[in-house]
Amino acid sequence: MYTRYHLKIWVAILVLLSLACNSQLDKIFGSPDPPEIERIGTVGDRYEADPGDTLTVVVEANNPEDGPLSYRWSASGGTLMQPVNRDTVRWVAPNAGGFYTISVSVSNTADDPAEAEITIQVFSQEVPAVQISAPRNGDDLVQFSTVTVSASAYHVNGLQSVTLWVNDSLRASRPPLPGSGSYEFDLYLDLPGGPNTLRVEAVANGTGLSGSDAVTVTVEEILPKH
Repeated sequence: MYTRYHLKIWVAILVLLSLACNSQLDKIFGSPDPPEIERIGTVGDRYEADPGDTLTVVVEANNPEDGPLSYRWSASGGTLMQPVNRDTVRWVAPNAGGFYTISVSVSNTADDPAEAEITIQVFSQEVPAVQISAPRNGDDLVQFSTVTVSASAYHVNGLQSVTLWVNDSLRASRPPLPGSGSYEFDLYLDLPGGPNTLRVEAVANGTGLSGSDAVTVTVEEILPKH
């Protein structure tokens, strides 16, 4: 004769069996887990390149499910060398300088792949663009006065420095101003009367290449009073 106690035991057994079955069913019919990307990077940890350089990019990923992983690489510029369906890919930097993204999509049987990317800076081999806006070429300036030399300077690599030269002598230097590109120098005209050359020079990051612009102004000499 079954008692209430025996009934409780049977209910508990049935609950445990149900939980065990559900666990096995989840393993068999449940949604698969996507891959887990541990790391993406370049061999040698190189994230700067010159045009034409070849970098090797590697991704490390774990698969929580049984079976192989699939890889798909893409890049915002440059050239990916075949094959592009493995955990390693080679990338050739383009001729144009700038920042480029290399991306990978890693998938298994899950609906959603895991994705990651890195950014590489390619150094442009062009010289910086520099333009003096004031004073203008041919302006007449008064000796022993102060004039503001205004110029713009830009390079895709960024700039190391921007300097003002007067008759080939360094007179002032400015640190780079990211996002601005506008530079001003207050110049005291303790210069000889007649033509004088003002030159603004900018030096690019990475390559050290320089670009400049120059104007020739006429300094009106102040004669001493008698």
